[in-house]
Amino acid sequence: MRDPLVGFAWDALHERYDAMCSRFQPHSPHLEGLGAQVRSDRALYHVLCSRFRSSERLPGLELYEAMLYWKLYAIPQALGNLRSFIRANQEQRAHAAGRFAALVAAMPSAIERDVDEIVRLIEHIGSFDLPGMKSPTALPMRTTFLHFRYPTVVPILDRMVLQAVGVCEDDANHDIRVLREYVPFAWDLAERHLSALSGFAESQVRLIDMALWIVRGQERHRLRGCAA
Repeated sequence: MRDPLVGFAWDALHERYDAMCSRFQPHSPHLEGLGAQVRSDRALYHVLCSRFRSSERLPGLELYEAMLYWKLYAIPQALGNLRSFIRANQEQRAHAAGRFAALVAAMPSAIERDVDEIVRLIEHIGSFDLPGMKSPTALPMRTTFLHFRYPTVVPILDRMVLQAVGVCEDDANHDIRVLREYVPFAWDLAERHLSALSGFAESQVRLIDMALWIVRGQERHRLRGCAA
């Protein structure tokens, strides 16, 4: 894996990230249950981080739905699957709500930077049989859930982020072996660029995710321009 962040313009991180989130819909029906106005991808991200870490009450299915929307809103087919989940009958939704509350309750209050522990939790998530996280290969969504629980520890296994560091194999973001390599690499990137990561609201792990996503997005834009 390579480091594409040498010379990255960290002072423009938020502006560049927001510009890539044009498909985000602040009035999406998938966000109605949050009870909070979110005007952007980043605003929703911070609400989710806060709600997942709150100990005031057990999270409802509305929180899970909002998390799914945050991860999937740029993928039309995935959004269609999310709508099918939302249209499930009340009995099915109540069952899913119970499973989600049980999953959150089963998570430890904190974890260390230990890849084996992260993999154990990823495997444990599958036993709760939640839509979007059922499949053993649902690593992007399972790591998204774990990231919101442990935002300073767990990076999200995202396809574009992996491509930014040179991992371009098909379905690499569904491969547990890739996850085992990428997670410590992301921690190492955060250490390498530590001096540039202060002053942000996001954790160092999240800042690395965002920067890599931007890098890959710009690479794809340049390639489309050359093809034209």
